[in-house]
Amino acid sequence: MDIVIEKGVGVGRKTRGPGRWQHILLKLDVGDSFTIDEANDPKLQQLRSIRQAAKSLAFKIESAREGNSKRRIERVD
Repeated sequence: MDIVIEKGVGVGRKTRGPGRWQHILLKLDVGDSFTIDEANDPKLQQLRSIRQAAKSLAFKIESAREGNSKRRIERVD
């Protein structure tokens, strides 16, 4: 079998479009916020996903705990 090396040709990257958190974050204006329930999320996976989604959109967010199981997410920039 002969292998042909092609320079500058990539495989491309498949994308599925915006995810759940990106859709929500895109609806926020600076200063808007929402809460999430962390009662069944001891590893904070939701918060990590939200932070990653904000980073992919070049948004800055802040979060703060509210009570025992709630967290408020605010878009700051």
